[in-house]
Amino acid sequence: MVKINENKCGECTLCCTHYPIEELNKPANVACYNLCSTGCSIYDTRPKVCSDYECAWRQEEKVTIELRPDKSGIMFTKLDEQIMYGLVDPLNTPTNLGKQQIHEFLKQGYSVVMFDYNKPNYGFFISPTHDEIDIRNLFNEYIIKHNKR
Repeated sequence: MVKINENKCGECTLCCTHYPIEELNKPANVACYNLCSTGCSIYDTRPKVCSDYECAWRQEEKVTIELRPDKSGIMFTKLDEQIMYGLVDPLNTPTNLGKQQIHEFLKQGYSVVMFDYNKPNYGFFISPTHDEIDIRNLFNEYIIKHNKR
């Protein structure tokens, strides 16, 4: 597990809203019924899928608050050493800074896969150091393994 830095979730609850949580019978794009004014009401006993989730914003050091998912409109997740996954918040327009982060990840050697619930397909931004077919295959394996959208 990656060490989470000092970036706090604060008012951001996108992972609690946009990802499905099978253990709680929570569908995608519906706020978790355990969300309360202080965050998660079952934080100490939350499902493993929740406690294991690692938002890229929380992992990064020296990153501006404007890149927090609820502010940038994009929630990034590091899938592995090659791929960053970006989920566009369907209730928020991605900011220019959020869009620029895609290019920053490319400069860092990551390929970026973007998903927007309002569009039918994934968007692939392939790092010059990667083979597009390999990245697409790795991402498809991840989706099948984790049964995610």
